[in-house]
Amino acid sequence: MMFHGPSWRWVPVVTLLVIGMPTRAQTTDMARLHEDLCGCVSAIDPRSADAVVDRSVSNCLETAVLEHPYAVRELLHAGPNTGTPGYRIGQMLGGLLSRDCEAFRALRVRLNDMHRPAVLKKGAT
Repeated sequence: MMFHGPSWRWVPVVTLLVIGMPTRAQTTDMARLHEDLCGCVSAIDPRSADAVVDRSVSNCLETAVLEHPYAVRELLHAGPNTGTPGYRIGQMLGGLLSRDCEAFRALRVRLNDMHRPAVLKKGAT
């Protein structure tokens, strides 16, 4: 079927509508990503054993990536292009949570303490 005449005038309008939809969906997905991730992190008890905290945080991050691929892709493209994609996603998600998720701020201190190399005390072997 061949189109001629006035029907071709709608092609730019339809194209703009189609191109604009993923952006709105991605913005909505970004809000959901933040909400889901903050909720998951809020459920983690920072007083738990190191392995439990580490596993729980990893679970939250993995779930967020699997459930919100558009938002994660948007974060990946918006951030700096240094390091592996996994590292960059972790940095971007951490930055997002640091700004707006109170529970993550407390958990971040715990994570930093867990991963800080132990300092040998004087006289220790």
